[in-house]
Amino acid sequence: MKLADALRDYPEIKKYADRIVKEGITSLYPPQAQALKIGYLKGKNLLMCTSTSSGKTLIAELGIAKALCKGGKAVYLCPLKSLAVEKYKTFSKRYNGLVKVGLSIGDYDKVEKGLNDKDLIITSYEKFDSLLRHKAPFVKDLRLAVIDEIHVLNDLSRGPTLEVIIARLKELNLQLIALSATIGNPRELALWLNAELVVSDFRPVRLYEGVYYDGIVNFKIPEREYRASDLYDLCRRTINKNKQVIVFVNTRRSAEAEAERLSKRLGLLKCEELYELRDKVLNALSTPTRQCKRLGECILGGVAFNHAGLVNEQKELIEDAFRQGIIKVIVCTTVLAYGVSLPAYQVILRDLRRYTTNGLDYIPVSEWLQIKGRAGRAGYDSEGESIIITKSMLDYETAVNNYLEAQPEEIVSKLGADPMLRFHALSLVSEGSVLNIKDLVAFFKKTLHGMQYGSTLYLQEKLLSIVDELAEWGFIKKVDDKLAPTKLGIRISELYIDPLSAKKIIDALKNCKLNALAFLHLVSMTSEVPCLSFKREDYEWVLEELALNEDALMIRTPNPFNYEYEGFIKAFKTALLFNDWICEHTEDDILEKYNVPPGMLRVLLKNAEWMTYSCSEIARLLGIKETNSYLKGLILRLRYGVREDLLSLVSIKGIGRVRARKLFKAGYKNMAELKNADKQKLARILGEKIAERIISSF
Repeated sequence: MKLADALRDYPEIKKYADRIVKEGITSLYPPQAQALKIGYLKGKNLLMCTSTSSGKTLIAELGIAKALCKGGKAVYLCPLKSLAVEKYKTFSKRYNGLVKVGLSIGDYDKVEKGLNDKDLIITSYEKFDSLLRHKAPFVKDLRLAVIDEIHVLNDLSRGPTLEVIIARLKELNLQLIALSATIGNPRELALWLNAELVVSDFRPVRLYEGVYYDGIVNFKIPEREYRASDLYDLCRRTINKNKQVIVFVNTRRSAEAEAERLSKRLGLLKCEELYELRDKVLNALSTPTRQCKRLGECILGGVAFNHAGLVNEQKELIEDAFRQGIIKVIVCTTVLAYGVSLPAYQVILRDLRRYTTNGLDYIPVSEWLQIKGRAGRAGYDSEGESIIITKSMLDYETAVNNYLEAQPEEIVSKLGADPMLRFHALSLVSEGSVLNIKDLVAFFKKTLHGMQYGSTLYLQEKLLSIVDELAEWGFIKKVDDKLAPTKLGIRISELYIDPLSAKKIIDALKNCKLNALAFLHLVSMTSEVPCLSFKREDYEWVLEELALNEDALMIRTPNPFNYEYEGFIKAFKTALLFNDWICEHTEDDILEKYNVPPGMLRVLLKNAEWMTYSCSEIARLLGIKETNSYLKGLILRLRYGVREDLLSLVSIKGIGRVRARKLFKAGYKNMAELKNADKQKLARILGEKIAERIISSF
């Protein structure tokens, strides 16, 4: 069906459709035509459960156009910040001058300036939840919400937040368009969404699925079978066709090691673009780490690894180079399994199992479906291959029977856990969305959890217990069954932290010590800061540090035989990492000492900074002025990785921790002294260009 013919009844969105046609999209795929046929452009909710690359985003775009034509706004919700950035770039370019597109993925404690002037806001799930808590003005003008990758509902940590967001959107009387390729119970989900359902396995690019075992790749179509000696041979065959490969493995360490092996064995011709890419990857950090150098060497062989341990700039460089055909093979963890569009002809799953809390276990079928969907992308290839590598007959049979033929797992609500209910109950009361126990129970009854589990009495008892807890902590007021937030409760909800974390902070502040390590340990004890693992080789040095600093901490050391001891000691090790950072230990030393990659270090520092900011806000509300003032300095030290004496210098644009220390040693201790600095002397310290830039900035 031609796009123009399909939209004949909707002339108002022609100007938006013309932008799509300009990019070569003139016809509709069968699932897209079906969505139009059931009338979603007339305002009906829609659940699109169709294969990867089957045009779900186009359906969302047409829905957005319709909402904008009605004078409303639209929001596009993504599971990952990286995916939100990709959508923002795509929509901004496509609809430049026609649609004002906004991106909101930053600080949870603010609503970005100018967001209310945008027509389309692209954001992550958690950031949108935060915007709701801050009562962002644009929300009242929303006419449409697009929920990308709605199967994230099945995720233990992130699913509950998405579920509550959807329940709240349903109350706003706007249209919902939900998208996914991997839902095992689409009819049940459509019922909860009150949505029309489109289910299809149509794929515009044919995908051949195979399982590799004992030197042979077996496909569903027997005549496609071929021999290959190993993973290297599989990659080599594809590269010889001038195609590209993504290899999925189960750990970051495996990704690096496999990329290194493939880079050396493939021996691809080194070119100028690869040298340029290597240099950019090395320069993504002020001082290249061992991981950066290892990645750089892999890149020179046309291979890269990609995982959560890389910083965002490095990830973007690798993905862009893959799109340009400069990088031929990416070896990655599941970081690339969701949403990101890359031109891979072949996808290889090297590890069908990975380590979980239950030991080595098979990955979910839905995850395999996401992985295989990265192969044979529309606009890049006319076909694609997805291959599972197996090393035993048991794994081979499992792959053939349970993965090639299986349906994705059913989505089951994960909202019932007490921490999740507590987190979202405080939010609902704080915003005034619920005024009493009855309202609170009624809201949660409308969630997917309420529909799937049904027991109102059980839910009511659980919520009553949580309300009593929040009231006891001073976050809400409860009079009979009426509920009202306290000033402290509202702020905790806005800070987007677990009420239990806030309770820990408040208790610790009663025994407050103005000691950096004490506060760093306190924030490391909260659920928002992921703690480092504690290994056998850590015992001697970590416990020695604990013995030296135990009296300075605000939380007492539990008995070593107490179940809380392990969490305490992991948090202390994490606090030592933060303390090394603010004491200006080099990044390479920290990465080696604590065995964390640069990307993970960035995540840890960002979370620690956020929780330290939360501590300062709670101290302010409690009237503990001295602590609030001290923590403001600690926040900056975490941000820049410096001692207190450099805080004035690092506030100057272009001056980081290394340059600031050089200036300090040369006698420049603050901005006033730099303003009067001799240009030639400054150039000898920092280099001519940087010195000139700093002087001209005053």
